[in-house]
Amino acid sequence: MNDAKTQESISEILVFLSEKNIPVLIHMNITDFTNGSGMAKQFIKNFLCNHNKQTIIFAHCGGAGGLYKATLDVLEEFDIFFKTSEFSVNKDIYFELSGTILDQKYPGKISSSELKKMISKMGHKHFLFGSDFPLRTGKKYIKLLKEELDLDAEMLETIKKRNIFEKN
Repeated sequence: MNDAKTQESISEILVFLSEKNIPVLIHMNITDFTNGSGMAKQFIKNFLCNHNKQTIIFAHCGGAGGLYKATLDVLEEFDIFFKTSEFSVNKDIYFELSGTILDQKYPGKISSSELKKMISKMGHKHFLFGSDFPLRTGKKYIKLLKEELDLDAEMLETIKKRNIFEKN
């Protein structure tokens, strides 16, 4: 995302989709698990600091699947963006939860309670349900989210049923 040609191409796509009122799904696929913050800052600076109305969904909460420190760093940078940037008012930004909570151990895995803290800090209005089908079924993943994140029933129900095309 650092080179000018890539930035220009992505910007053109984002402008086109914004003009057509089409949401954008971003799959950042962070492979450097130490640089979630840097990736998020770069995306915000290069693509969100404009007045274009935009709906963006970040797959896997902005990470690469699984729950790593880098995932939380991405969320932290967006929390700062929401609270401090004049450009955030024109953006409907969501983080979908698929693949963030896994029922297995893996290197670098952090506690699900850290994601729960970020959801509370940022507000659950920024989070969407996603199952990552066919890797897991919706029912199984809802059960896992309920167990691991320990969200209250109303919050979980809101996340599960959120429709980004219905503006409140």
